[in-house]
Amino acid sequence: MGLVNNKIVAMVGLQKISETEGHIRRMRVDQAHRRKGYGQKILSELEKDALKNGFIELRLRTSTQQKMAQALYEKNGYKKIETKKKEFYAEGGGNTFEVVWYRKKL
Repeated sequence: MGLVNNKIVAMVGLQKISETEGHIRRMRVDQAHRRKGYGQKILSELEKDALKNGFIELRLRTSTQQKMAQALYEKNGYKKIETKKKEFYAEGGGNTFEVVWYRKKL
C-alpha cells in the first residue's frame, strides 16, 4: 500500500493460487498520483514479498483499455498469456473490455 499524507494512493493484493503461484489482484494507483513511480514501487515490493513466501510465478489480468498498466507489467518482465477463450470485463455504463492475462517467473 502506498500512502501520501496518510491517504492511500496505491494498493495491490496477492491471492495464493498454489504453493508456488500467486495472482496479483486489485492493483490500483489513484489517478492524481499516476506516473510518479507508485505503481512500480508497490509491484516491486509485492514481488519481493512473493519470493520470500515461496512463490515462483505470478499471474495477473488487466483489460485492453489499460495501456499504462500493460506497459508497466511488460517493462517488469510480465509476458502475455495466449488464451483460447476471450474474456471481458463489464464496467459501469455498459462498457465491456477484453481481458489480457500476464505471467512472470520470479
